[in-house]
Amino acid sequence: MESFLPKLTTKIDGLLSTPINEVPKEKVDDWKYLIDKIATGASTGQDLQARWDTYRKEKAAPVKNRGNEALASGDNEGAVLLFTIASLLEPENHIFFSNRSAAYCNLGKYKEALDDANKVVELSPQWPKGYSRKGAAHYFLRQFDDAYEAYQQGVKLEPGNELMQKSCEQAKNKVLAAEANVKGEQDLAKGKPLDAINSFDRAIKLDPEEFLYHSNRSEANLTYGYADRALRDADQTIALRPNWPKGYVRRGDALLRQNRFEDAASAYALASQLEPENPKHQKSVTQAIQEGAQYRSRMKFEEERRAQEAKAKEEQEAKEKADKAQEPTAEAMDATPTDS
Repeated sequence: MESFLPKLTTKIDGLLSTPINEVPKEKVDDWKYLIDKIATGASTGQDLQARWDTYRKEKAAPVKNRGNEALASGDNEGAVLLFTIASLLEPENHIFFSNRSAAYCNLGKYKEALDDANKVVELSPQWPKGYSRKGAAHYFLRQFDDAYEAYQQGVKLEPGNELMQKSCEQAKNKVLAAEANVKGEQDLAKGKPLDAINSFDRAIKLDPEEFLYHSNRSEANLTYGYADRALRDADQTIALRPNWPKGYVRRGDALLRQNRFEDAASAYALASQLEPENPKHQKSVTQAIQEGAQYRSRMKFEEERRAQEAKAKEEQEAKEKADKAQEPTAEAMDATPTDS
């Protein structure tokens, strides 16, 4: 212990003197090795253990404070390192894991955030914020049932926490919206598009920012024959998730139903750009172009047919008029001499 302690002190002092946003991204294993060595040595004697316990708690607090500064400044990776070192020094302190959970959430590392949140709840089961951290991690992992349950536990411990109550309500709406969406999908599979539309309406009312529900309602609207509504839902899907290929597929399908073949082909082409490995998108582009050509051919044929019918009718009317002009009039018939 005696040989490693000065080295650890030097490392910690150097870390604390480093400006925020310049915290070196050192390997945690190096810190863990050094701290484990000291802890092992300290365990060999009561006096050594007492000295080590005092030392590590004294050093953990300023490291945690530095981590808070890093977190506030947006240096989440530096914050993770600092909170990790603090937790190695004082692994029984739930606050270090709570703060690191927040930093992991900011980095989008929600699984790690959840692991830390679970550790917080394990260390301090009566601390409401631990359940808030747990709820947030579950929420971002799209595990809304678990998020709702965690927030509920937090609200029970701290009923006056308005932010926790709001988060709990949001998670609840997510759960109810997901249930409504499942029902809509089932209705659509049973050939009940109108029922499906009603279910997706409820899902969207509860969770208007969820792109999947707009996409599903687009399909239901198109199935029922509401091409205009299907297109609006497809466009909203794209607005919410512009890099999701299926949104452009929904748009292409709605445009195809409106006989807007070139626009449909363009939508399918965008889906293909986003997901080039999916051959269905390019096939849809080709199909839209072919259907457009066939449609224009039918329209041209129909136009020519109507023109021919109009011409034939005009000729027939002219012929009937000419024939009528050659017939003798009643006056002419009356002027014919009678027998004497």
